[in-house]
Amino acid sequence: MERLSIKTKKILKQSGWTPERKKDISSQVKYLEDKGYVVFDCVKKVLEQFGELKCIYEYNGKLDDFVIDPEEGLGI
Repeated sequence: MERLSIKTKKILKQSGWTPERKKDISSQVKYLEDKGYVVFDCVKKVLEQFGELKCIYEYNGKLDDFVIDPEEGLGI
C-alpha cells in the first residue's frame, strides 16, 4: 500500500480498512464470471482489500462516498 497517499490511507482507515483486510470475495468473483468476465488475480487482491468498503470523504466542502462493488459498478 506504499502507493496510497496519506490522505487516501486516512479515508480508507476511517472507513474500516486495515492493511490486513482480506474479505471473502467468492460471491463477487462468481458474479463477474457469470457475466463473462475473466477475474485476474490482481482484481481479486483489490476486491479482497477494498471490496464493499464504503468510503466517505469531503470534496469541495461536501461529503461524498464510493464503494468498490462489482454489482453496483455494473448497475445492479
